[in-house]
Amino acid sequence: MQNRRLVSGVLLAALIALVGTTAGAQFGHLKIPKAPSLPSSPVKAPKHTFKCSEIDDAMVDRFLKGRNARKKAEESEAMKASQNQAGGTDAEAKEAASDAAQSAAAAANLPFGNNSRGTSKADKAERDASGLDDIRLAGFVECCIGVLHDEAQVLSQTPQSSMEAILKREGELSKECK
Repeated sequence: MQNRRLVSGVLLAALIALVGTTAGAQFGHLKIPKAPSLPSSPVKAPKHTFKCSEIDDAMVDRFLKGRNARKKAEESEAMKASQNQAGGTDAEAKEAASDAAQSAAAAANLPFGNNSRGTSKADKAERDASGLDDIRLAGFVECCIGVLHDEAQVLSQTPQSSMEAILKREGELSKECK
C-alpha cells in the first residue's frame, strides 16, 4: 500500500512535469503583459495661461512699445523689399516680400487665431521690445479686445484695475487691438 502511494505520487509528479514541458514548448512564445505602471517622472504642470488680471500700466506700455518696434521692422522690411525689387536678385526680392507679407498677416493678429507662431523679423522685434511671450501677447490682445468692445465674458474676468489700465490708453490700444 505504501509502495502504491509512492509510485502514484511519482507518476503524478512526472505527469505534471510532462504536461508543463509540453505546454511550455507549445506556448513558450506567449508572454503575459505587465500591468501598466505609473510614470517614473512627475507629471508636468500645464503651461501658464494668461489671465486678464495680469494686465497693469506697465504691461500696456510694454505692449505698445512692442507694437512700435513691429511697425519699424515692417517698414524696414517693406523698404528692403522695394529696394531689392528695383535692383536686387529675384531670391532676395521674394524673401523680403515674403517677410513683409508675413508681418502684415501677423499685425492682423492671425498667428493668435490659428496657433501658429509668427517667425518674421517684425514678430521677433515685437517680442523682444515688449518682453511678452506668445501666450502673454495673445492673452493681452484678447483681454484688450474684450474690454474695448464691452464683451461680458471678458469683463466678468477682468478686475477693475486691469480695465482702467486698458481704458487709460484706449485711443492707442483701439488701433492695435482690432
